[in-house]
Amino acid sequence: MRVVVVGIGADGWDGLGGPARRELLGATEIYGSRRQLDLLDAEVDAGLIAWHSPMSQHLGEVLAGSADREIHVLASGDPTYYGVGSTIIESIGAEHVTIIPAVSSVTLACARLGWDQVSTPVESLLEKSVLPTLAQRKAGDRMLFLSRDAATAGSIAEALRQSGFADSRMWVLNDLGGPDELIQSSTAQDWRGNAASSLNIVGVVFSGGFDWSRGEWVPYVAGTPRPDRFTNDGQITKQPMRAITVSALGRVAEPTLLWDVGAGSGSIGIDWLRTNPRGRAVAFESHPERREFVAANAEHHGVADRIDIKGPVPESFARVPAPDRIFIGGGLTAELLDDCLERLAAGGRLVANAVTLESETILMAAYAEHGGELQRIQWETAGSLGRRSGWEPRRTIMQWTVEP
Repeated sequence: MRVVVVGIGADGWDGLGGPARRELLGATEIYGSRRQLDLLDAEVDAGLIAWHSPMSQHLGEVLAGSADREIHVLASGDPTYYGVGSTIIESIGAEHVTIIPAVSSVTLACARLGWDQVSTPVESLLEKSVLPTLAQRKAGDRMLFLSRDAATAGSIAEALRQSGFADSRMWVLNDLGGPDELIQSSTAQDWRGNAASSLNIVGVVFSGGFDWSRGEWVPYVAGTPRPDRFTNDGQITKQPMRAITVSALGRVAEPTLLWDVGAGSGSIGIDWLRTNPRGRAVAFESHPERREFVAANAEHHGVADRIDIKGPVPESFARVPAPDRIFIGGGLTAELLDDCLERLAAGGRLVANAVTLESETILMAAYAEHGGELQRIQWETAGSLGRRSGWEPRRTIMQWTVEP
C-alpha cells in the first residue's frame, strides 16, 4: 500500500504547491473531512470519500485494505504535527507513506502574533483538559493551544479564571490563512461564548498566577481572595517550609524517583515534581480521604501522570521500586526511618521533618548515628495585635537531611 498525505490549509487549492496539486490530480481515491474535500479544485477527478465517524475506526479499515492500493489523504496543515500523518506512519510504516506538508496553524499563529515559534510551547486540547497545563504556567509565559472546536476557547478562559490567570490576554485565531480569517482578542476575565469558527487556535500571554519568588498568588482582581493551591484537611506543610524541604530534596537533571512518606495533601511531592520535570514520585498515605486529596492536587498542578498513590507503610513499600529521594513528613517512627534508610538507593538522599518532641528525639538519634545535616527552623509572620501589629511565631520544625 502507498498512502500520500497532503496537507491543506484554509486557503484550499490556491495554497497548494505544484507537487501537492500533481498528486491530487493523479489520484484515484482521496479521503478527508467533508470540509477539506470541498476545498479541492473541480479538475480533481478522483473519488472523494469523507471520513465516517469515528474517523479513527474508518482510517483503520482503509489502511487494512489491499496491499497494492494507492490512496490519498487530506490533512490540515502539516500532517505530522498533531495530525493524521503520524497516525498513518505508526500504522503501516514510513516506507509506505509520502507526506506533502502545508504551513501548520502553529506557524501561521506565531506569524500573526509576532511570536518566536521555537520558544513558544504548544498544547493540544483535542483530547485532554487544559487545567494540568495551566498549573505549570507563570506570569509572562505565552502559549498556543490547539482547539478541539469552537467551545475550546471558552474552556480555556474558564480554566484561566479558576487558576488565578483571569487577567491573561487571549487571542483566538480563526480560519488562519483562509478568506474568512478572523482574530478575536480579550482577557480571560472578559471572554464569554465560543470562537467564531470551529477551526481555531488560541494564544495566551499569562498574567497573574502563583509567584514562586514570593511564595504567594498574584492578585488578579482587586478584592478577590487568593485561590488555595492544595486541597487539605490541615495536614499540610506550610509554604515556607515546603520551599526549604523541596530545596533540601534537590533539583535533578536525570530521571529520579521520590518517595513522599506520610504525604498528607501531597504538597511536598507535587512541588518537587514541578521543579523536576524528569522526576517521578510515589505518595504513601494511610488515610483514604487524604489519598483523594493527593490525587486531586496532583491533577490540579499538572503532575498526575508522574505520581503514584499508595496506602499505608511499610506494607506498600515492597510494591514499588527503590527510591532515589525520600521525604518523611508524617508518622515518623524509629522503625520507619530505619526501613526507609535501608530501601534508599545508593547515592540517594533522605529528608525528614519533625514537629513533635518525640519525632525530634528520633531525628537527633539518627543524626548522632548517621551524620548528615540537622537544623531547626522557625519563622514568624506579621498579624494583628489589638489595634497594632505584631509577630506571630510559627511552630518550630526540625529537619534532618542525609545521604548515607
